[in-house]
Parts: sequence; C-alpha cells; structure tokens
Amino acid sequence: MTTSQFEHGMRLACRAFFAKVLGIAEHAALDSVGSVFAQMRLQLESGSTALNASPTEERRRSRKVARVDASAPRGGPSLAPMAPTDHPALRERVIESVRQHPGATVVELVPHVSIPEAALRRYLRQLAEEHRIRIDETPSTKFRGQTRHTYFVLEASSGAAGEVLPSAAFA
Repeated sequence: MTTSQFEHGMRLACRAFFAKVLGIAEHAALDSVGSVFAQMRLQLESGSTALNASPTEERRRSRKVARVDASAPRGGPSLAPMAPTDHPALRERVIESVRQHPGATVVELVPHVSIPEAALRRYLRQLAEEHRIRIDETPSTKFRGQTRHTYFVLEASSGAAGEVLPSAAFA
C-alpha cells in the first residue's frame, strides 16, 4: 500500500466518521427542538403563558425577587438615601466627610458621601487644587506597594498645601 492510497483511505474513513457524528447531532438537535415545541404546546393549551424554566433559572428569579425592596425606586434597590447633589452642597458634604474621617481612603469615604467613587475622586482632586484638603500618598501594604491616597482637611491657617504629599516615612 502506498502513501497516497493510505491517505485516500483515511480521508474516506474520516468523512464516514464525521457524517455519522453529524447525523447523530442532527437527530439530537431535532429531538430537543421537538420536545421544546411539545412543552410550549402543552403550556399554551393549559393557559400558562410562561415556559417552565430550569431549576437554575427558578433560583435566579427567586433571588432577584427576594432582593427587591418594595419601597425602592424602579432603578433598583436603594442602598442608602441620597443626599443633595447640587455642586456647592456636595462639595461641603465631601469636606465634612473628610473632616469626620481624617486619613480615610476613597473607598472608606464613599458610604458617608453617597456618590460614586469616580465622582468622589474628582471632587477630592478639585478640593486639593483649591487648598481645602490635603492628599497624602503612602505605599499600600495590602497591594504590593501600590500608592494609597489618604485625605485630610486643611484648616485656613495651615499654609501652602493642596498638592499630593508623600508620607514622611518614605520621603
């Protein structure tokens, strides 16, 4: 037997194999579709409008229903009442939060201010540029030395600040 005859025989065997596999897959798919249509027909005849979901889907639905609070707005469950968000009031709320929690990070301040982290970071940077708060940088012990920003309110008598200051231990 030569190499070309062997290759030809292998090609024929592969075609036969794949034809058999595809035939089995086709029959399985048709059986599945047929059973879904039969289930739909039975449900329509019984007056039900929804398809029976799998147990996993049922658990997901029940969890979603259990989490929704009837008093929450339609957008989703309310985590905390939102405070005023007009610009001056919000800026003062950020400053007051930093004053009450000196040395806090953005993640620690978010629950007290009730605005997204990105917005809080933006306000904190603006307030630092206006010399109303101070941002200290220290290497994080949790995150492999990644810079950790902590925030402090500057009193009117504290002089020039507003820039990012490295920690005294690492200066």
